[in-house]
Amino acid sequence: MHIREGDSLEIFTDSDGQVVFKKYSPIGEMGHLAAQYADTLAKACGRPVLIFDRDRVVAVAGMPKRELIDRRVSASLDDYLTARKSYRRDGSRPLCPVENHDVEAVAADPIVSAGDVAGAVCLLATPERPRLTECDEKLAQVAAVLLGKQMEEG
Repeated sequence: MHIREGDSLEIFTDSDGQVVFKKYSPIGEMGHLAAQYADTLAKACGRPVLIFDRDRVVAVAGMPKRELIDRRVSASLDDYLTARKSYRRDGSRPLCPVENHDVEAVAADPIVSAGDVAGAVCLLATPERPRLTECDEKLAQVAAVLLGKQMEEG
């Protein structure tokens, strides 16, 4: 369930009266805003964009949403997030950010809020744009910082 020590949980009851524990996702709470960021970023850089919380895809732009929304973070992306590192496609090892899916990232930046990694912004490779540009790199960094700041203020 990807619940770690110290993670916040939501506790509620379902329609049958059973108690449900769900990992709290601050980015998930900002779903509409995350989708707007993803759409704007995809238009600005001309490539698909995914926004993740620590566990799953919360926003998709530039490709069919139902194919990727709510899919799990791959172990590879989770390793980058745990280490608080950005990923840049440099021709060596590709990063597939979504578990059991073959999309490849050209950039992935952690979203940091209140000192904790809350998720990531990923720009995806396409056949037409397989390489990372300096502009793409800066756009991904700025989007991750803006989402982190928005979470702190919101």
